[in-house]
Amino acid sequence: MKSLIPVTAALLLLAACGQRNASRQTAPAAAQTAVPDMHDAENALDYQGTYTGVFPAADVPGIAVTLTLGPDGRYTEVNRYCERPGQFTDYGRYTVRGNILTLRPDSPKDIPAYYRVGENRLWRLDSHQQPITGPFADQYILTKSDSATPAGCY
Repeated sequence: MKSLIPVTAALLLLAACGQRNASRQTAPAAAQTAVPDMHDAENALDYQGTYTGVFPAADVPGIAVTLTLGPDGRYTEVNRYCERPGQFTDYGRYTVRGNILTLRPDSPKDIPAYYRVGENRLWRLDSHQQPITGPFADQYILTKSDSATPAGCY
């Protein structure tokens, strides 16, 4: 009986160490479990503010665009043709879902506009929410501005 006590104690000690090692081996596997990336413009970026840029145009050097996204879900977009007098302004509501900004004008005759939201930038999308392609595609970008100063032409 005296010889069984040390053997039993040794077996219990080995069993306890084996379970501790097993838990160490499974911990990294649990840590490697993929966690969905919940970072998108809707919940991770400060997209509200004023954005400016100059979009290409067919008959003038460009269209100076100033887009302001307010904290109340409303936007104001001022468009001014370069080298031509006058400007036009659109007002409406905006939403951000994932990384897509949707501008819905107050005027029922106007169609929604779409942008991809990035860090301090908005990329204009086509009516199917796809990136604009072609030789001028890189000019359909608005950059966040520190002030509400209207966009200027080149």
